[in-house]
Amino acid sequence: MKVHVVSKNRFDTIMEMNGLDDSNIEERDDFFLISIVDTDKWIDTKEPHFKENHENVLNLVFDDVEHDGEPSPTNWDEGTRAFTEKQAKEVFDFIQKHREKKACIVHCMAGISRSGAIGSFINGYCGGDWEDFKRTNPQINPNARVHRMLNEAKYKSN
Repeated sequence: MKVHVVSKNRFDTIMEMNGLDDSNIEERDDFFLISIVDTDKWIDTKEPHFKENHENVLNLVFDDVEHDGEPSPTNWDEGTRAFTEKQAKEVFDFIQKHREKKACIVHCMAGISRSGAIGSFINGYCGGDWEDFKRTNPQINPNARVHRMLNEAKYKSN
């Protein structure tokens, strides 16, 4: 499986260039998407491209923080929320359901930390080539909490 980790702006551009939106995304069964937005929704660019989850789209809302209430690189609000165990299970179950697909696109605001953690987990879980993944996604610096919690969800599912 080819895993692409991108920024929110790049994700929106890819979706728009391919004419993909809530009305037609489920017609594409060869890939899946994980969309991560910040809890701070006052800036229009932080709204998810897909307004709802779909068979092949998972929307998540959490910030790039280790603990609730900490400032993040993209959200200085005191109301930040960290990735939760419930979200980790939801993401793991979603990945497991789609692990035979040809590709996955994961995004967060910058396409570095939160999406980098989920993308690197998907690559490892699905047996992807690490060197190819890093070459395709050189910008990533995976969020340790997200990666750790996904691994915990994986072990709890066994």
